Amino acid sequence: MTQRPIVMTQPTYFGAAATVFYSQGANSVGQVLRATVYNNDTVARQITLFRVPAAGSPGANNTIMAGQGGRLLPKQSAVIDVLAGATLDPDDSVQGLADMGNMVVFTMSGYTNT
Repeated sequence: MTQRPIVMTQPTYFGAAATVFYSQGANSVGQVLRATVYNNDTVARQITLFRVPAAGSPGANNTIMAGQGGRLLPKQSAVIDVLAGATLDPDDSVQGLADMGNMVVFTMSGYTNT
């Protein structure tokens, strides 16, 4: 098995509907090292993050951040601790949405094992 460090997600804006930030390859396993968000707006924004299993869809059963835990103040950045060290099985994905699109940026890095 080969382990490669990768940028899983370049800086990508949240959409107002669920956006796929990263989808693990069908024949590999990934491990998240770091995920961050940044609110580029002048008002607070609410985000929701999902860790979606293969063939699944975002919803209450796979929400990893929502509510007050997903609230970002204006110009605030944050590390998403709940994703640090997370293992992504083949075809798993990380998805998210915000209360307004194109205001909050998401990035993620880690390893992939093939």
